[in-house]
Amino acid sequence: MKISELLGKYLNERHLRPASVRSYRGMGKVFADDLNDPDLEALTVDDLLHWRQRILARATPATWNHYHRHAKAIWRWALKTGLLEQDPFLRVTSVPVAKVGKKILHQDALATVCDLMAHNPGRYQPAWFWIILLRFMYATGARRRQVVALRWRDIDWDNAVLTFTVEGSKTRREWKIPLTSATMGDLSVLRERTLEYARSSSGYKNDAMLDQQVFRLPLFNPRFRGQQMIEVHLTKLMARLSKESGITISPHRIRHTTATRLASGSNPDLKSIQQYLGHSTLLQTLEYVHPDIDQMRLLHEKLDNRPWDVPTCDLD
Repeated sequence: MKISELLGKYLNERHLRPASVRSYRGMGKVFADDLNDPDLEALTVDDLLHWRQRILARATPATWNHYHRHAKAIWRWALKTGLLEQDPFLRVTSVPVAKVGKKILHQDALATVCDLMAHNPGRYQPAWFWIILLRFMYATGARRRQVVALRWRDIDWDNAVLTFTVEGSKTRREWKIPLTSATMGDLSVLRERTLEYARSSSGYKNDAMLDQQVFRLPLFNPRFRGQQMIEVHLTKLMARLSKESGITISPHRIRHTTATRLASGSNPDLKSIQQYLGHSTLLQTLEYVHPDIDQMRLLHEKLDNRPWDVPTCDLD
């Protein structure tokens, strides 16, 4: 049996998100290319150790661990279903990954990149759309998939509440967050322009508005093909902004910044922040929260009243 056949059976039985399917298929292709598409029944531990060595020679440990997790899941399933009789991955481990602090944006970063787009509308068409989108991501902590999954029916205009639905959820659950008046104002502008542009298009139906994508980029710029905005559109914008502004910006970095700002100050309400970010556990939320130097300085000041504070300048 080849990896493509095993992977096809696994994906056919499992109910995974499209992004997860692409990730598994990517791992399968790398596996086949690096190991010359071996017969899986004859696969040895040495083969896998050689594969790990090849991956680590050209990529990060996190990349190997990503492939390793996917492969182990497939082999466990193959053993359970009787498709394979041995699992060489049991003797091939993941590798340690250096823990570095998550990066957050400095206070004026988003203002800087929004100003860049406002002064160069020809390069960021439509600039007003992208500015509203970035402000929305910061205000809500939304992930890329949540941005593209958002529909107009998910906004409760009367109560200023947004529902993040299962379709865009990483944790496969739904939750609600409040919206500020500023965000509601931005969404109102976006709704009016959506109606304006949609009415001028041939296929517009007024009763279908609620089912439409909120951030429907191709509606405002036909250079983007298709009917829907997709995650790669947002990824490419962030890459361009990073290059042209000199500020490294990404959806995940914006989300980390939102979490850190929500947790700033003394005695933050971590349980509410957990709900706001849609995390399953408080431990996940703590991974996103990065105390800043000023917060730590306040803690450090508690240590200043030392009971042994005696002069040392005259001591030998």
